[in-house]
Amino acid sequence: MYSDRAKDRVKYVFPAILTNTCFFLFVVIDGAFVGRGVVLLAARAGK
Repeated sequence: MYSDRAKDRVKYVFPAILTNTCFFLFVVIDGAFVGRGVVLLAARAGK
């Protein structure tokens, strides 16, 4: 049986780690696109 501490980890810590990992990946991938100038190409295509 899980202790209260283990339940708290499952309930709060693991979702926080998952959320931070997803945010980190979003920032890295977005930075790669911005660094390659994709935003400028998209802005020109919209005109």
